[in-house]
Amino acid sequence: MDVPSSTAYSSINPDWQQLRQELIALIPSAKTLEIMSEASTSWWLMRKAWFEDIEPEILPVPVEALWESHPAFIGKAVLWIASCLQQLPPEVDIDRLQLPCTPALLIQKAISTVATLVCSDDSLVTCIDGLECLTLQSVMFGNNGKIRSAWLSCRRAIDVAQIIGYHRETPVATENAPIRRRATFIWRSLVFTDRLYSITLGVHAAISNAAIELHQSNEELSDMPGRSRFLLDPLTRIAGSIIDRNQTFTKVNPAMIKMTLKINAEFEPLSTPTIFSPSEEDISSAGEARERLLAFVSLNSQLCFHQLKAWLHLPLLLEASAEIPYDYHRKACLDASRNLIKCYLNLRNVAGSEYASQIVDFVAFTAAMTLVINAIGPFGPQDFDQEDMDTVESLTAILDRLSKKAPADNVASRCAHVLSTLRAVSLGHDYPPSIGPNDESGTIPDRPSRMKLEIPYFGTVYLERRTWESQAAKSTPGSSTDTPWRGTDWDPNASFDEYADMTQKPNTDSSAWPTEFWALGNEFTFQPPFLADFDIDWSFCDFGLN
Repeated sequence: MDVPSSTAYSSINPDWQQLRQELIALIPSAKTLEIMSEASTSWWLMRKAWFEDIEPEILPVPVEALWESHPAFIGKAVLWIASCLQQLPPEVDIDRLQLPCTPALLIQKAISTVATLVCSDDSLVTCIDGLECLTLQSVMFGNNGKIRSAWLSCRRAIDVAQIIGYHRETPVATENAPIRRRATFIWRSLVFTDRLYSITLGVHAAISNAAIELHQSNEELSDMPGRSRFLLDPLTRIAGSIIDRNQTFTKVNPAMIKMTLKINAEFEPLSTPTIFSPSEEDISSAGEARERLLAFVSLNSQLCFHQLKAWLHLPLLLEASAEIPYDYHRKACLDASRNLIKCYLNLRNVAGSEYASQIVDFVAFTAAMTLVINAIGPFGPQDFDQEDMDTVESLTAILDRLSKKAPADNVASRCAHVLSTLRAVSLGHDYPPSIGPNDESGTIPDRPSRMKLEIPYFGTVYLERRTWESQAAKSTPGSSTDTPWRGTDWDPNASFDEYADMTQKPNTDSSAWPTEFWALGNEFTFQPPFLADFDIDWSFCDFGLN
């Protein structure tokens, strides 16, 4: 990390001294920083992977030197300290840190103070440290599940980068080579990240593909693991194509399908990345080990690859019916979702239990939702085997563990709740044993027969119970038997039953496969009516509305 010259900034603006004082006041003692650094390593993985910064210390310079540093440099240091706090493992003894307040409160105060004093001031952010400060702010918002805030910070960083000239093929010739490299790296990462956020929120991208083409001849980043033009730039273009499709079509039609197939062809030159399964040596190696870093970067890149492919085909999976099954798109979406979850589980192993990224948790949740909804929908368990069941269970267990962390992880909690509920519904374990198929109505009384789920990105999903089969006719995972109600449609005019608690842990025994099948309907929209922060604006837990 380049340290600003003390002579360069000591007398530029006398008002900076007050800014420095307020920012430095947020920095804990050297002893506390040492304990934090030893307790968590995932913050360093993020620093190296996302900022190409190999500085091993949380605070790259002594506190005394900060009194002569640029406020943006200090603000960035404060955010890295907050990031380390954000990534502390649950077993850390917080009392040893001797913080003036709880870690959650200190993180919130650090983010808000840097946002007010540094990130909102154009004169402070129009430099490489200011740009990295904005980018780190976006990363932290994403880690907290505040995707709308992360997107806004990312957009501001892109605007600032263009003001400085970092969007050019060779950014700011007067800058030295290390700064040009940092600028180019940050710019390309920002464009890609903006497109991922834009797909999720249903908005246009900030930058056209022309900005990507400008950097094709720049070889300065060719040695960056997982971030070279061979993967990052193609994925950025694919993300842009998905955004164009989503902004062009509001429903599935022949033209939309044609465009989807055209975008799908863009994945072919990349070939599907091999799912990285780290060895025990990789996982247990020191935080700064090259193998662990390469694993972290590789898994993040692969996860994005499979996320884009799954989300490309997701609308057609949700639209599929017995009459129009969209088999190719449905199976492509399911395969990508499976691979995405595998990447996520391996990423958790590599980064450690302390790794905190609620936006990544949500992406994994969407993949599991895709598998479960497909399994309890019109196609039944024919595309859902024991491995899928175990995969969803593993993800649900991780999300459930994350939901119990302090401070509360609202995204993980809601994700785990929905997956547990849908798994219980599909397995039938929530129903009293005294009630069975002999009921005259053919359905179980006093239990919900219809559910309505409002989920970010998925939109509104409806599930309606169709048939109660006898125990002898029970299907098993991987079977190809058609569901008995295949070809029927869900009734949008029927009323919703009251929701009953169905969150108990289902048995994972494959013999307990669903005796109930559900019709699937949805109101998927590429352009949601509101832009939600995932940690606060979910209403999908309200089953059985009306």
